[in-house]
Amino acid sequence: MIPLISAVLTVMMMIWSAAAHAGDAIHPTTDGVIRVCWHWNMTASENCHKYHHIKLPSSIADGDTFRVEYGSNPKGYQFRVGRIAIQGGVCSIYSGQTGHLRDRIKVGCEDAAR
Repeated sequence: MIPLISAVLTVMMMIWSAAAHAGDAIHPTTDGVIRVCWHWNMTASENCHKYHHIKLPSSIADGDTFRVEYGSNPKGYQFRVGRIAIQGGVCSIYSGQTGHLRDRIKVGCEDAAR
């Protein structure tokens, strides 16, 4: 049983490292779509909404912070980048902020290292 668990964890780590983007910046090629989640209390399930047409900086890297505004009655906050994953020309930019860990922006992108 232990070798099976070890094998599964190894494969998961390989997949994670292949999908994760570390170091270099990405360049968004489209407006983003943000998923904003609220978790009002520990017993309630999360409430997430998607907002389209999110304007993004021309270059984004791990650790960056930029203002995100969304909604028809604009709301916003400083989005701190915790992790970027690239798959097939689409970047998922995950928040690194404690209160917004489930927030994610998806955007068409190019890897700046290319």
